[in-house]
Amino acid sequence: FGEGFAFLRTEPLLLTVIVMVGITNLLDAAFMTVLMPVWAKESGNGPSAIGLTGSAMGAAAVAGSLIAALAAHRLRRRLVFLGGFLLAGAPRFLILTVDAPPGVVLAVFAVSGFGAGFLNPVIGAVLIERVPRRLLGRVNALGDSLAWAGTPLGGLIAGAVVSSTGLVPVLLVCGAVYFLITSLAGLRPEWREMDRRTGKNVARWHPEKTAPHPNQEATS
Repeated sequence: FGEGFAFLRTEPLLLTVIVMVGITNLLDAAFMTVLMPVWAKESGNGPSAIGLTGSAMGAAAVAGSLIAALAAHRLRRRLVFLGGFLLAGAPRFLILTVDAPPGVVLAVFAVSGFGAGFLNPVIGAVLIERVPRRLLGRVNALGDSLAWAGTPLGGLIAGAVVSSTGLVPVLLVCGAVYFLITSLAGLRPEWREMDRRTGKNVARWHPEKTAPHPNQEATS
């Protein structure tokens, strides 16, 4: 992974995306493994609420991904990416802090899923355009490893904190952190490069093309 690390150090945009996704993955793990089940029990909605909200979010995410594949290239990636994250994150946490009807909870989760559906297509396009082909596998694997590294801690931390402070304060703090991470990261100057179709370091990292040997025969 040495060369992948070396390349990432030259790409502040990719590093910022990886850090942001890593933090939000930790919060999502806390949400799904601890906060959502505790809410389902304390609110009286039961396990069926977990299944319904998950299905609503998943179906909407599929719809969002399809629309992203068809139309996202016509829009500014920075706005699509940050808007998707703002929809996908904080609203899910905050709606569980109030005694909202099940239909409202389902609607919020569907909107969150729709926003989440735009994220992976944008990340994939940015990676393909900014990372040299020969480094794409290494950089992608390294980015995934870093982005998911904190996930095992999400449930562990949430379980400990909920046991001592209760559900609502943890939901409020997690929702606030999610909102701050996804909004403040977008103010960093490197995010303007997301709308560029080619990374400035791609050419420098491409291997030199070598001319064929004069005696080498062409093969079909």
